[in-house]
Amino acid sequence: MRKERRDHTLQATALINEAYLKMFGHGAVEFEDRQHFLKTASEQMRHVLVDHARAHRRDKRGGGQENLNIDDVQVAAAGRVDDALAQSEALQELDRIHPKEAQVFKLRFLEGYTDDEVAAKLGVSSATVRRHGRFARIWLMDRMKSLPKAK
Repeated sequence: MRKERRDHTLQATALINEAYLKMFGHGAVEFEDRQHFLKTASEQMRHVLVDHARAHRRDKRGGGQENLNIDDVQVAAAGRVDDALAQSEALQELDRIHPKEAQVFKLRFLEGYTDDEVAAKLGVSSATVRRHGRFARIWLMDRMKSLPKAK
């Protein structure tokens, strides 16, 4: 939540509650270990943030409003999509093109594992984890720069 926009309307407790409902709302869930639980929780929180960003964008673009005749409306320049949505789309693209690097990025930067923990989990060296993580960060930053800017 610390990197979300300032006017974000979703509180941290609401984020946790929504993620909890997504995880346990359909009955009991079995987790292999603590890491499996943390991974699932972080993925669900990311999904909640993305869904919230989509709803915000929809509302920002007039979701639920009455359609007007184009002649009656002054056309404004379109703004950038919310950061969470853009990051999610960029990460999905990275996952399609460079799955190993995307996996390292998710473990390291979204789930909070250290380089050594990621290396042990994936069976690679810490140097490989650092290299893949650096590649993923640079690739994602370049991809994010190509998106339209927010107002």
